[in-house]
Amino acid sequence: MQGKMGCALAFRTGEFFRYIHRTKTHHMASKTDRIEIYRSRKVKSQFGWRYKTRNGKKVAASGELYTNHSHALKMVEYLFAAAIASGKATIVDTTKA
Repeated sequence: MQGKMGCALAFRTGEFFRYIHRTKTHHMASKTDRIEIYRSRKVKSQFGWRYKTRNGKKVAASGELYTNHSHALKMVEYLFAAAIASGKATIVDTTKA
């Protein structure tokens, strides 16, 4: 439990976002980072999320699946509140497509 809480605190303090934006290249494909919420291919009734930078690289993933779509969305909103509020990232729900 200690490791998970430490990870959440690092996300909340913005250290993660400063690192990502410092290491990006100048040739970006989109204007903002994307936080994708997806439905698992193996277990159709479960959901996960992944954080993709503007150049398309995956830099974070849920690491676990959630049984409710709303749980995955709440975790994304909690972990990435600073990036979403500042406009550095947008939530893309691929389950609605």
